[in-house]
Amino acid sequence: MIKKINLYKKIKFFLKKPKLVLLFGSDLDFIEKILLNIEKDIKIIDAANIKKEDLAFLLRNSISPVLVFKSDKDIPAYKIKTIISNLPPSGAVAFKKDNKFKENFKSKLSPTQVYSFAVNRKADIKLDDFHKNHGTTFKIEQKGNSVPFWVEDKLDKDIALDLLVAIASGIILGKNLVKISQILKEKH
Repeated sequence: MIKKINLYKKIKFFLKKPKLVLLFGSDLDFIEKILLNIEKDIKIIDAANIKKEDLAFLLRNSISPVLVFKSDKDIPAYKIKTIISNLPPSGAVAFKKDNKFKENFKSKLSPTQVYSFAVNRKADIKLDDFHKNHGTTFKIEQKGNSVPFWVEDKLDKDIALDLLVAIASGIILGKNLVKISQILKEKH
């Protein structure tokens, strides 16, 4: 996961113009591991301490940037302004259902650019029915569709939000929900 962006990394990024997921939150290693299984050709960046100019550069020079706010920590006003003014129409922002900053983005971006996610609560992308028995089973619901998931590992319930963040990012990037379910079944 990229933490600091130097000139060399900027040039390389500019020339490649990758798909991008900027994660705001803590304990992002598991999310990164799952997300790299879902989408191979992607850059994942821990954006918590990213500078304003680096954030603007990344948003302007990537294909379909997705910003995911896993936690409810305060988002500095400069980051909100930078995201709103630099997010391309192909980009999106995703929040936990009860994030207080979601409305700041909803009022300034297209409705197709703002997503909510939650565990066991109504949201655009929802994880439900999380159980551990011969592995871990759960369902992901999106746009009225519900897809069952099974992973071989017995995952703790506290990892459910991380799993949802990775899956939601994959969906927003255009991956089919059934395909994501198959990938996770094969990889974990």
